[in-house]
Amino acid sequence: IDRNKIEEVLAFELNKNKKFLFVNSISGYGKTIAVKSFLDKIKKEDKVLWYNLDEWDKDPIVFMNYIYNLFKRNIPDLSSSLEEYLLQQQSDESFFKSFIGFLANEIETNSTNNLYLVIDNFKNIEKETTLLKILTFMFNYSPENLKIILISDSSLPELFYPYILKQEMAEILGDSMFLDKQEASMIFEKFNLTNESIIGELLLKSNNNISLFVLLTQKIAENNSFLVDFEQNILYKTVFKEIIQKTFD
Repeated sequence: IDRNKIEEVLAFELNKNKKFLFVNSISGYGKTIAVKSFLDKIKKEDKVLWYNLDEWDKDPIVFMNYIYNLFKRNIPDLSSSLEEYLLQQQSDESFFKSFIGFLANEIETNSTNNLYLVIDNFKNIEKETTLLKILTFMFNYSPENLKIILISDSSLPELFYPYILKQEMAEILGDSMFLDKQEASMIFEKFNLTNESIIGELLLKSNNNISLFVLLTQKIAENNSFLVDFEQNILYKTVFKEIIQKTFD
C-alpha cells in the first residue's frame, strides 16, 4: 500500500535541506517499505544505494569495502586508487577518515546526480563505536549530492546528536509511521473485506502497527468470526499475544 503520510514526512525533511535521516521505530511499522516506496518516486537519473546490514558488517574493513563497492557500481568513474587504498586494510580511525575524505571527493567529482545511501538494519552495528565514527566521517565529508538514510529499531546514538542540533539530520520517529484509517482501508480492499466499521477496533488492537494489522486482517478474511471472539481465540493466545509481547515489551 501507499504510505503517503510517512513519505510526505521524508520528503518534507529532505526538502528542508536535511542531508541525513534517522528513521526509527520498533519492528512492524513498515519503515523499510515506506523508505523504498518514497525512493521509488525520485527522479530516474538519481540513484539509490541500499546496504542491508548483517552480523558480518560489524567488521570495519568489511563495512568499508561494501560501501566502496556500492558507490563503484553506481559511479564507474571512481578512481581505482580508492580500491588500492582499501587493500591496505588498516583499522585505525585516521585510515578510515582519510579514505572517506578521498571517496567523498571522488563522488563529488564524478557524479552530478543525487545519490541516496540507505543503511538498513542499523541495529546490527549500533554498539560498534568504530563504525559509528566511520558514519560521522561520512556525515562530515558528505558531498552536496549525497543523502544518507539510516533505518533502525534502536534509538539515535549520542554520536549523532550534534547533527540534529546543527539541523543537518532529522529523526523520524514511530508515530509518523502509525497506520491510519485510509491506509487500513486499502489493506481491507486487498483482502476483499467490506465491513470497514471494524477498522477502528482493529487499529486499536494492533496499536496502529502495519504488520499486526495485516496479520489480523488476513485472519478475519479467512474466518469472519475471528474478531468477534478475538480475546478468547486460541490463535490470538498462542500467536498474536507472543507477537505483541515481542513487539511492544
